Amino acid sequence: MVLYFRLFTFLKGVRVQLVLKISLGLFIMGTYVGQAFATAATMRSVFGGRSLDEIFPLLLVIAVLIVIRTLLFRIDEIYGKQIACYIKNQLRERLLMKLMDLGPGYQENYRSGNLQSILIDGVESLEPFLTGYIPQLLVSLIGSGAVVIYMDFRSYSRMDYGRGPPYSCRVTANRK
Repeated sequence: MVLYFRLFTFLKGVRVQLVLKISLGLFIMGTYVGQAFATAATMRSVFGGRSLDEIFPLLLVIAVLIVIRTLLFRIDEIYGKQIACYIKNQLRERLLMKLMDLGPGYQENYRSGNLQSILIDGVESLEPFLTGYIPQLLVSLIGSGAVVIYMDFRSYSRMDYGRGPPYSCRVTANRK
């Protein structure tokens, strides 16, 4: 995949909004992680033979996290559309000003349908990249990095440095 870094210049006026969109994405990822922990605790309780009264609060936590995630998805979509509208209006304004600076002589050499296509379809095609791909890429990098750091921290905190990793499958031979 070729990444055109020049496209990032279109994000100059919306960096704060993108940080908020990335934060929403991290909260959504947090609901997934919380649901995973609640599901694991529920399974541990079920296989531990606990009663339904002890398991019900965990099921309630899972349901609440699903509802919160649904609301966060809705807010994320609405906010993404607002950011996209602002970016597209800003970009169209820049393109029109550049077209006006070039004057009518420039427009004589090109077909008006081609210019209209660039001003409308070309700008519309940037929306998924600028308001969807870039924030989600950063959410994935930050979120997965945090999960890996957490897992690494948890595995090293349980490690006995003299004997190796806690779940290693070492075979020792009996020597006579």
